[in-house]
Formats: sequence, C-alpha cells, structure tokens
Amino acid sequence: MGKRISKMVSNLSLKEIKERDADKKERDSVSSKDFNKYSVILAVAVSVLMIIACVVYTTMIKDMLNEETQSHLLEVSNQNAVILDSEINSNVKVLEAISNTIAEEEKLDSDKLLNIMKNEADKHAFARMSIVLPNNRAYMSDGMVIDYEGYKNMFKDASAGKSSISDVMYSTIDNKKIIVYAVPIYISGEVKAVLTATSHLDTLEKKLDVPFFEGKGYVYVLRNDGEIILNNRSEEIVSETNKNIFDVIQYHESETLNVLREDFFYGKSGVKRVKSIDGNEKFMGYVPLNNMKGWYSISVVPANVAFSKASSVIKLTIALCSFIMIIGGIFFGYIIRLRNKNKKTIEYLAFKDKVTGFGNLNKFKIETLKLLRKNKDDKYAIIQLDIDKFKYINDVFGYDEGNKVLVHISNVIDSKLDCDEIFGRVNGDVFLVLMKYKEEQDILDFIELLNRDVDNFEDLVVYGYKVTLNYGIYKIVDTTMEINRMIDRANVAAKTLKDNGNGYYCFFNDEIRKRILNEREIENTMHLALKNKEFIPYFQPQYDLQSGKVVGVEALIRWITPEKGLVPPNDFIPIFEKNGFIIELDKYVLEEVCKIIKSWIDRGIEPIMVSINMSRLHLHNINFIDNFEEIIKKYDVPARLIELEITESAVFDNIAIFNDIIDKLKKIGFVISMDDFGSGYSSLNLLKDVTMDILKLDRDFFNKSYATERDKIVVTSIVEMAKQLNMKVVAEGVETEGQVDFLKDINCHMAQGYYFARPMPTEEFEKLNFK
Repeated sequence: MGKRISKMVSNLSLKEIKERDADKKERDSVSSKDFNKYSVILAVAVSVLMIIACVVYTTMIKDMLNEETQSHLLEVSNQNAVILDSEINSNVKVLEAISNTIAEEEKLDSDKLLNIMKNEADKHAFARMSIVLPNNRAYMSDGMVIDYEGYKNMFKDASAGKSSISDVMYSTIDNKKIIVYAVPIYISGEVKAVLTATSHLDTLEKKLDVPFFEGKGYVYVLRNDGEIILNNRSEEIVSETNKNIFDVIQYHESETLNVLREDFFYGKSGVKRVKSIDGNEKFMGYVPLNNMKGWYSISVVPANVAFSKASSVIKLTIALCSFIMIIGGIFFGYIIRLRNKNKKTIEYLAFKDKVTGFGNLNKFKIETLKLLRKNKDDKYAIIQLDIDKFKYINDVFGYDEGNKVLVHISNVIDSKLDCDEIFGRVNGDVFLVLMKYKEEQDILDFIELLNRDVDNFEDLVVYGYKVTLNYGIYKIVDTTMEINRMIDRANVAAKTLKDNGNGYYCFFNDEIRKRILNEREIENTMHLALKNKEFIPYFQPQYDLQSGKVVGVEALIRWITPEKGLVPPNDFIPIFEKNGFIIELDKYVLEEVCKIIKSWIDRGIEPIMVSINMSRLHLHNINFIDNFEEIIKKYDVPARLIELEITESAVFDNIAIFNDIIDKLKKIGFVISMDDFGSGYSSLNLLKDVTMDILKLDRDFFNKSYATERDKIVVTSIVEMAKQLNMKVVAEGVETEGQVDFLKDINCHMAQGYYFARPMPTEEFEKLNFK
C-alpha cells in the first residue's frame, strides 16, 4: 500500500515536472518572438529616428548655408550699390567742378569752351559733353550744334538750378546704353546754361567686375520695373527674348514675383530664391541705389554653387547615421565642426589672405563697416603699417623668410587686438588695423607694443635683423565716411611719413588734408595752366669765375597764376614728377627756350647756351629723343645751345641703357650735364661710368668745404678729376663771397647763385646781359 502510494506520488511529480517544462518552453518561445518583434520595432524606430535626425540636420545645414548665402549676397549687392553710387556721384561732382570753372572764366569764347569740354571728356571718360543754352541749342564737345528742343525736359532740373541724372537712353551715335548728367552753370548768381556729360553704361559695368563665389556669381543692375540695365557677365538669368526679370520668374514663382514687385516699388533690400527660365534655381540679392532712383544692384549665384560646399557634408552625415547609437554626441559635434570647417573654407576663398591666413582687404572693409555701425559711441582709428625696407629682407633672406616675417607680424597684431577690433593684410608688406582708443596715447602705446613684440622672432632666419615698422594713422571722425576714403587718409599719412623721413608714425591731420586738396587743385588746373602759358621760364646766369662774364644761363620754370600769383616750384614740381605731367612740362620749357634763342638769333644777338632740367621719367620712354630733336628743328636752333641737365639719381637704374641714351643725345648735338652731383652716395663712382660734358656741383657738396684743408683737398680732387675727364664744372647755389673765393682757388670753371643774380624773367635777363 505504501509502495503504491509512493509510486503514485512519484508519477505525479514527473507529470508536473513535464508540464512545467512544457510551459517554460512555450513561454520561452513567446518571449523570443516578442524580443524579435520588439527588436525589429526598436530597429525601425531607431532607423526612423536616424532618418529624422539626418533630415533635420541636413535641413538645418541647408538653412544655415541659405542664411549665409543670403547675407553674403546682400553684402555683395550693397557693395556694388555703394560702388555705383560713388561713381555716379563722383561724375556729378566732376561736372559741377567743370561748371564752376567755366563760370569763373571772365572771357570764354566758343573755341575755349570746346577745348575745355574735349579735354574734360577725355580725362573723365565721358562719351561727349555739351553746353545747352536757354534756347535749347546744345554746343557739343565734338563741335556739333544740336537742337535739344525735344529733350528739354531732361534738363528741366538743371535749368532750375539742380544737378540731375537722366534715365537710361540709347545713344544716337553708337546705339549703346547711356545716361546723361546735367548741372547748372551759374553766372552772377543765375543759371545761364546747362553743362551735360554723356556716359556709356559700360563704364559703370566695368566697376561691377568683382568676382565672388569663386567667380561663379554675377551682377546686374535693374530698374524697379525689372528691366536689366547692366550685366557684368555673359551668363544671364534671362534669355535674349526676355530682358525683364519679371517675365522670367512669373511662370514659376508667382508669390516671389509679387514680393519682388512690392520690394522694388517701395525701395526695399532683400534676397530671394527664384527659378530662371531654364528651370535652375538661383539666389538673388537686391539693394536700391541712392543716386539713381528706381535702380537696383542685383547679385545672382546659382543655388548649386551656393550649396556645393554643403553637399559633401550632407552625404557624410547620411553615411554616419548608423553610428549615432554608439557615438551620438561625438557624431553631432563632428558634423558641427565639419560644417564650421566648410564655412571657414568658403570664407577663406573670399576673405582670407593666402600668405598669413588672416583677413584680407575685403574682409577688413566689411568688418570695419560692421564694427563702426555696431559701436557708434566708441572712438576708432585706422592704422596702415608697413615694413621699412621689406624688399631688402626678400632679397637677402629669400621670399619664404619674407613670408614668415609677414605671418609673424600678423600673429603679433592679432594678439594685441580686442574683440571689437580688426586687421587685414592689403598686399606686400602693408597691413591695416582698426583699433579702439580713448586718448591719442592709447594709439601710441599700441604701436610701441607692436614694435616690441614684432622684433622678437628668434625662430626665424632673419633673427638679428632689426625690423622697423612705419605707421600712418587716421582717427575716424565721421563714421559715415566711405571706407575707402578712411583707408586713403591712413595711406596718405604713411606716405607723408616716408616723404618727410621723420619718425616712424604720422597722424593724418588738417595740414595733410589741406596738402591733398592743394595737390588736387594743382592737378585739376595744370593742363589748363600749360595751355594758357602760365608756366614762364626764368633765367639765372652762369658766370665764368676767372673772367666774371656770363657764359651760360639756366632756365628755371615759374608758375604764375591769375588767382594766386607765383606758385613755388617746390609746391608743384614733386606733384608733376609723381603724376607724370613733368614730361609735358619739360617739352614745353624746351620749346619756350627755343623760341627765346631763336629771337636772339633773329635780332642779331650772340646767343649763349641755355640749360634746362630733364626729368628722369623721360628715360623710361626713349621716344623723347625724337620729340626733343623735332622741337629744336622746328625753331632752327642749334642743339649745341641746349644743355640738358640730368640729376645724379637718374643714373643708378641701368648704366648701360643710360649711356646709350646719352650717346644718342650727344650725336644730335645736345650738351649733357649731371645736375646735383654730390647729393648721392656713389657720386665718385659715377665719374668712371657715365660720359657727361658738364658736372654741376650740388651746393651742399662745397658749402662748408672752405672750413678745413682736408675738405678743400677732397673737392679740389673732384674738380681736377672732372677736368681730366674733359668735363667742365659748374657750382650751383653760390651765395657768399667766401664760397666764390674757395671755388676760384680750386679753379672751378663756372658758378651760379644768388651771390651773382637771382632767377629773372627773359626781358630782365636780356637787359642785364645784352646791353
């Protein structure tokens, strides 16, 4: 009985165990299916999240690049608008200045008016100019007389005393697009006529040829009705049959079209994404011009170009989505960093200097404008700095080391700037810095810090060479001034520093401003002054030191204006040397001297040799020899009566070429002299290298030579050497009897200076010397 019970219990236990095992297997099966199901769901969910994350992120990148593209396009459009406004305003100012010149003339016949208009039209690239009288008759710069009765409305504002600019028209001469500037001519306070100037629009179009977006962006100028006025590229957003932007986009983006029409009507700026007639999407930025009502500066870039840098980022983002579960945080940080890298690449192409890696001139201008607008209450200064004798560093140490010096200086400048300050490299060794200051001493302290740290470059090959920086400083007074004018003022201050040779920094001041205005006034009047013969040769006699007789004379030019009287030579000669007008003046002086010598011959007066100064600029154009020969032949003046003075400094460029020019001049018969001998550092060496007829001693060369026996020996030796080389010696600037006695003692041939006679007009010289 007990065994049976025991067996029953045992059988029951086995049965329960089997049931439990079956239940467990079933539960395990269900759990496995559920796990697989949930795993799939989770995988799908993660995949969806990854896709959503990718979509969101790529959309975010597109939006950011879209915003950056629009911002850049707006900046480019604004810059172009500023350029066009500046050019148009400059043309109006030029025309007003010409009008004032005409009004100030007391006697102005038609020939003179015609010449003025011809000269000014050529000078300022106007197609033609005209003076329109109240009877609507227009006298053109090309000599034509036209009845402007049908165009009188175009000059309505100018006739009422207000300068005006016409709408775009087509030239009746070449069928090109033109605009016409018109300004009133006031005489005795009343408008007596209108001065007009016609300008081809292609002259403005050249101003727009500034590449952006790696040269794939292009620029238009439109009227607010959508008609294209200017186009700087052959690639167009419109076809030949559709010259109006609204005709192109209205079939694709009607909402954009309406917004554009409204913006153009109200003179608003903006950026829109549009489709052109070829189906391609483009970004278009637009900014209205201030000086031309209804004109818009338009910058266009294809959307694929704008997003070309983003495509690799987007592809990489999608490829890396499978790693989000493992490196989620790192992934997003990497993408952001990569996006920033691409942003920096885009900025580098447009705004970075390749040598230093810092900002270039374009970046400096843009950031400066932003900072000046942002910090209106702060005082700023623009500093232009350059390296003294940087060419020496390149020549001696090599260009690679020169570039390392530029990088070093950039790093030093960058380390000294605060967050609201900026700098950039212009070109070569020239940098621009925008810095805040409270007192002028702050600027000087900043300069001293730069000087101290710039000279610390132990890791460079140029270690031990003293690097000296020169600074031109402009303290900004008017933040609305055009940025280029601010930079020009810092540049002028730097050039003034180099011209004067004093110190290592210079502030732009009122004196410099007046000098610039004076230079501009001289340049604006020099051509007319030459035509009116305001330049008059004065003669300073040259005396034989042994006989005391006049044996020659130097022609010194004097500028005598009706308004100011005598203009000192030091005020205009350096300007003429700089702008090249000295070449025209030299030819004029030679011709005037030939006229005077010819008059002496015709009157039976024994002529004497006349020396005239010849600028070194002639040596860059060998055709001047033919010009000089034509002038003496024109007046039948023997070349032996003309002495051409060439300064010592003109010789150093190329001795062989210089001697070849001298030989050709001497074959014609000209007498050649070296002027200002002794003012350079290699004067004695020149005596063996060049062949001259006359040596003119610089006044500083002997001014104190009579003081010691040692000095007397040196100068005596030079005079003796010149004689042995068959060269006569003339001492310039002789002012004292002691100098005369000294020169006689060393047997110098001739002398000139205030001791003997001052420079004098032709008539006075003739009375004194041809009694």
